[in-house]
Amino acid sequence: MRCHICYISSNLPRPGTGSSVILYRHLQKFLDWKITIIATDCRDSNELPKQWKILPLPPAQWWWPPLRRTFWRFWGLRQRILALAVQKLLQNDIPSVVLNQFGKNSVFAWQIAKLCQIPLGLVIHDPWDTWVSCGIEAMYMRAYGASQILSDAQWFWPVSHELANYYKLLPTKTRVLPPIPYGWKYPYASWKSSFAHPVIAFAGSYHDHDVPFLAKVAQALHAFQGTLLLILPQSQALENLKSEYHNIQQYVPFIKNDEAIAFIQQAASAFLVLNVFDPQIPQTAHWRFNFPSKFVEFVHTGLPMLVIAHPQTAISQWCLAHQWQTYGPDFENTNLTCLIQKIVHPETWTSAALQSRSAAQNEFNPDQIQAILENDLIALASRQ
Repeated sequence: MRCHICYISSNLPRPGTGSSVILYRHLQKFLDWKITIIATDCRDSNELPKQWKILPLPPAQWWWPPLRRTFWRFWGLRQRILALAVQKLLQNDIPSVVLNQFGKNSVFAWQIAKLCQIPLGLVIHDPWDTWVSCGIEAMYMRAYGASQILSDAQWFWPVSHELANYYKLLPTKTRVLPPIPYGWKYPYASWKSSFAHPVIAFAGSYHDHDVPFLAKVAQALHAFQGTLLLILPQSQALENLKSEYHNIQQYVPFIKNDEAIAFIQQAASAFLVLNVFDPQIPQTAHWRFNFPSKFVEFVHTGLPMLVIAHPQTAISQWCLAHQWQTYGPDFENTNLTCLIQKIVHPETWTSAALQSRSAAQNEFNPDQIQAILENDLIALASRQ
């Protein structure tokens, strides 16, 4: 056994989307490590690997401080009491390191690490404070918890350099960790003559802000007799979109990521990544700093990746640094027709596809991403 990780979260790591599947993929790869998971919601824990130890949180006791909307200090005290109760459950098998995704559960993770006198490592996927605006947890984090946790944690894995700069993380204890993809072990997509009429796929999470921009892509594709292929849940907004643009096809999301990759590789000629961060819309603020996992995921198809994102976003900075051929800074300054032109000719399509393959094999290789986390955790555990 190389190391004992205690992973603390609101929800169990599990297949699906979002941060839960990212941590699930990482933990799955620690084959000879001991994994203890402490989660607020432990439903369906029987679906996780049998060798993982699942510890549900002890129930609240009558004598615990009451929770009141404005008494954020009481919430912090309850986290301390809860950590003391969990420490007793861990005392005969102390973990080597606490792993946590930075957010409101980090207060509890921080308390456990202090009580057990073990290092705390934080994975940071989003600037939580840009989209969590209310509740006593947020009040506590803003008033005290966030700054103290960031000061005390021994290591950070932000998803982008921009996120590291946002939190002013010390370079000496920070390493950028991209979202780990499912990966793909089969041949990459290759040029087909049918790609002269492009099929651009869009999948993964999306927001209402995306719909007007999807309409612009569908409109631009019309000139090429092309198709916008949506792999998204049904919604009224998308129904309205399809009724206006008849070159849109929609499929329900696949349960497994490898099924989605295989389908897109066979059905599409390119993949679309949108980041509609707008400095004028506060609800989009966190999109400036995160890195879209759908890019990391579907670059493994080997298809050209069309990226349209505000110049201030992390994905834009990455594209500029890598001279990404199918990148546009935003919809106001991107000529969609010129961008699509690059994927309808065999020479330019192949050149863009080679960029995707290189990214999949190197920077977004799941084995390399896992090695970053594994090596850093080993170093952390040795500090005890």
